[in-house]
Amino acid sequence: MKIRSQSGDGLFEFGNVLIPQKGVGNEIWGRAPGEQNLNFLGVYEDRARARGVLADLEAAYCAGVKIFYMPVK
Repeated sequence: MKIRSQSGDGLFEFGNVLIPQKGVGNEIWGRAPGEQNLNFLGVYEDRARARGVLADLEAAYCAGVKIFYMPVK
């Protein structure tokens, strides 16, 4: 599955997606398989919303969605 970043500036291969433990906790970052660097995927109003988007991303992956568009809000 591909993930289109919230800004629309990048399309990334699904691999490891996370909310970093350090910081505010409202950002989602991802790393494609075999890649070293994290890619910024989106920022949300709070940690709860970021966790909701992460759950939506997981559900899309399990449903076989080909491209997941990171929500604007």
